[in-house]
Amino acid sequence: MKKLFTSLILFLGLIFGLSLHAQVVTIGTGTSTQRYPLTPYYGYQRSASLYTAAEINTPGGGSILSVGWEATATMNITFPVKVYLKSVPSTTTAITAQNWNTVTTGATLVYSANVTSLAVGWNTLQLQLPYTYNGTDNLMVLVETNYGGSGGGSGTAGAGFKYSTATASHMYFEADTTAPAGNGTVTANRPNVQLTFGTPPTCLPMPPGGSLSTGTITATSAVLNWTAYSSAPAGGYDIYYSTTNTAPTAATPPSQNVPSGTTATLSPLVPSTTYYAWVRAKCSATDQSAWSGPITFSTPATCPPMPATGSLSMGTITTTTAVLNWTGFGYVPAAGYDIYYSTSNTAPTGATVPSQNVPSGTTATLSPLTPNTTYYAWVRARCSATDQSTWKGSITFTTPATCPPMPATGSLSIGTVTPTSAVLNWTAFGYVPAGGYDIYYSTTNTAPTGATVPSLNVPSGTTATLSPLTPNTTYYAWVRARCSATDQSTWKGPLSFYTGYCVPTAGTSSTLYYLNNITTTGGIANLNYTANSYTAYVNNSATVVSAIPSTSVTVNLAAAGNNTYYYYIWVDWNNDMNFNGPGETILATTGYVATATATIPITAGQAPGNYRVRMATSELSTITSCGPAPYGNYVDFTLSVIALQPCSAAPPSNIAVSNLTASSAVVSWIPAIGATYTLRYKKVTDVTWTTINITTPLTSSQLLSNLADQTQYEVQMATICGGTTGAFSPSVNFTTPPLTYCTANPTGNTGTSGYINNVTVTPTNTPIMFNNSGSDGYKDYTTDPTKMIILERGSGNTNKISVNKYWPGSSSSYGISAWIDFNRNGTFETSERVLNTTASTTTPVTATFPVPTIASGNVYTGTQPTRMRVVMSTSSTNTPCGTFTQGEVEDYPVRFVDSQTCTTAPPTGITVNNISATNATVSWISTVGATYTVRWRVAPSGAWQTAAVPAGQNFYGITSLTEQTNYEVQVSTTCGGSTGAYSASVAFTTPPLAYCQMTGSGTNDHISNVTVTSSNLGVPPMNNTSVQTNYISYTTPETLITLDVNSQNN
Repeated sequence: MKKLFTSLILFLGLIFGLSLHAQVVTIGTGTSTQRYPLTPYYGYQRSASLYTAAEINTPGGGSILSVGWEATATMNITFPVKVYLKSVPSTTTAITAQNWNTVTTGATLVYSANVTSLAVGWNTLQLQLPYTYNGTDNLMVLVETNYGGSGGGSGTAGAGFKYSTATASHMYFEADTTAPAGNGTVTANRPNVQLTFGTPPTCLPMPPGGSLSTGTITATSAVLNWTAYSSAPAGGYDIYYSTTNTAPTAATPPSQNVPSGTTATLSPLVPSTTYYAWVRAKCSATDQSAWSGPITFSTPATCPPMPATGSLSMGTITTTTAVLNWTGFGYVPAAGYDIYYSTSNTAPTGATVPSQNVPSGTTATLSPLTPNTTYYAWVRARCSATDQSTWKGSITFTTPATCPPMPATGSLSIGTVTPTSAVLNWTAFGYVPAGGYDIYYSTTNTAPTGATVPSLNVPSGTTATLSPLTPNTTYYAWVRARCSATDQSTWKGPLSFYTGYCVPTAGTSSTLYYLNNITTTGGIANLNYTANSYTAYVNNSATVVSAIPSTSVTVNLAAAGNNTYYYYIWVDWNNDMNFNGPGETILATTGYVATATATIPITAGQAPGNYRVRMATSELSTITSCGPAPYGNYVDFTLSVIALQPCSAAPPSNIAVSNLTASSAVVSWIPAIGATYTLRYKKVTDVTWTTINITTPLTSSQLLSNLADQTQYEVQMATICGGTTGAFSPSVNFTTPPLTYCTANPTGNTGTSGYINNVTVTPTNTPIMFNNSGSDGYKDYTTDPTKMIILERGSGNTNKISVNKYWPGSSSSYGISAWIDFNRNGTFETSERVLNTTASTTTPVTATFPVPTIASGNVYTGTQPTRMRVVMSTSSTNTPCGTFTQGEVEDYPVRFVDSQTCTTAPPTGITVNNISATNATVSWISTVGATYTVRWRVAPSGAWQTAAVPAGQNFYGITSLTEQTNYEVQVSTTCGGSTGAYSASVAFTTPPLAYCQMTGSGTNDHISNVTVTSSNLGVPPMNNTSVQTNYISYTTPETLITLDVNSQNN
């Protein structure tokens, strides 16, 4: 019986002991995660969770001391958190959508503080106010985070809080910028929670949301305030403060005790010191709450510093003194103010000896100072011999030199610059230095010092000529005042200048665009400049174009890059080594052009001599003569103005030949006043001279045209003066170059790129040229006599060109242009373009064009062939040279003939083309007023078929021919009513009947069988089985299909 009683006592003791220890209730076993309830992903988040009394399972109720949630990831960020607990009737088993104010009505704020980090596992918040739960109600746990703004960002997307499913038992709110005002979103994803029950402290800490604050703070005291605790503690409040931020423990003796009220004066304190303070409730001598705090504050100095809005300023500064001013400190220090100044910017400390003391006032004169020196100054208040404020400063100032420098607004400038001298100008120094001015110049940009020996001295005035200098060199110049042999100002400078023309910069953005062709006419010596690669600046000043006064030089400019450009020409008429003078800009196009032509006028009064000419191009925006030209380049030449010569019968001097092309040359000479000239030229191997009489006074050049390429010629001149013709000059020989053309071709063609598949030229009075072609990228037909285009000189705008586009794939837009080199100079000029269409899918494209007359001088009169170029590209602005992405280029031979006089002789140039299986076109060179008869037959002995050609027509279309058959055709001429003999036969052969090509691209689906059954039962069906191919043509007897004419129902 005693043993049973003892066991009962032990059991009751165990039960009583358990009631004194914490009981942890965990609700929820789910492992899925969400960001609720403890993350600041949004600026303002809210979470409301409902847990039933059955889940809490504490029938007797108790005090909840902490709440925890289980996280699966860490998060390091500080954000404010509030926790509310709210008991609701056990009949409330689901949350209905409502706003936050409604859901928190009746709830108890049990926690309000910053959370600084979250760890993996259970994160438990110790409640600042224990919550009494009755054990029968259901419980709502409400969590509020207020990070603000747009929240903590992606790093706070969620610490992965575990949740379990409970129907309508969780509601969340989320918003940025402002707190959510609407209803929350109700879900079943309720956070798992841990509730810790236990005995609450008997002396409660500061309630949630409570805080500490300071009142009046002096140098030796401070007023501390705090929020009243939930119930006034019997022993009042303990205060602890310290100069270190080490939190007190329960065993730490308080600094003082406040029996009642929520404010205390902390004293004595040390001036200019930072303090930390804590507060706790004292319920009894042995029972106190946890400490709340700290709050930080600082006591001011007893000798306060200058207010933050105060400042230092400088008054008058001389070579040896300076006036320092400062703002009052808000009080009058008993011992005035200390001043410290130094030539180094090292701040003084409390132990630094002042430079001087000012007993009263807020201004001081600092003296003695050193001229031309930089100083730094500080000020502090002196309240007593042992009490001073902190230093205020520094302020910087510089004493002037005894020989002051040039004013800040002054400057140096350059006047006239020649290759060996330069005029330097400068602003006066505001006084006249006794020793004038020193000048120093150098080819290096190393500034002179006080000890540097000047290059020269100017006793008076503000200008100097620097000489001798080296041409085409960069110099740097400085100036200083000389007050005496031992006293000079600081140097002013440098100013840089160049003893030559500026070297322009270019090509910093692209090196595709540059002047590639420059020619001149009208000069005595002319330019014929070409370039095949990029150079930013080409100094071609050794190359001379010459002319005489009262004439002009025409300049033609073209650039590489297949584009349009701005073009420029400048001439330095006053030889001041820049192009800024009046009349020195000869050309500055106001818009984009492909090529440009300008005239350099040479006035009657222009002094003989050499003048620099600068030419430039820019693909993007306008430029100046010195650059930059990020998308262009510059080329320099020399223009030589030659004095007029007196009249004499002697041959002209300086006969020169320039601007050589395959068919032309320019002969130039120095003309004499009142003289005219006879010029003669021939091939070196010929005997007969061609003579040109030049009757216009002061003519200095003559164009020779219709020359043969790669041929040596000689030229002579004689002067006619006062009616007397002098002797011819010795021969000047020259050789024409071969006829060459620029290249053009596509660089990015693919299997589906469009190309030219037909070019037809229908000239006036000459044969038609018809050519079908495939895709070649570039095709040169100039050596193919069947592709010769014959044009009649002077024919009107009745010549026709037609070009057909073809696309292997889907159609896309292409532009087509064509040029004919009428003057046979190897250049396709803008005036020689005969077809120009913008990019489109239109095909064919056509145009009519005239052929220049002989009188115009723009057509070649020789017998050698020239060239037609056809360009097809995706651009709407085709050019005849260069590369482009997709398309084709074709070149054709061209020959010129004169209009033919009417005779009965058979026509020449009979051509048969556009030949198909059943048709052909015959054409010929016609004569004025003639008509024609055409006859043809199967060669060699078939019956002739004859057709009269309508008047004015030099071609005829023959039809109803048989494929793969040899024919011959003849033409006769009728003139003045008489008909001549037929021409010799011209043979041609018709090709087999051809069909358009098709092909497939599949590898599986295919035609497996074709059967054709004739309605004539006596004809066996054609039945053919096949395998997969992309294309096949059957030619075997077994695949021949036989059908009756006029039959039906096959």
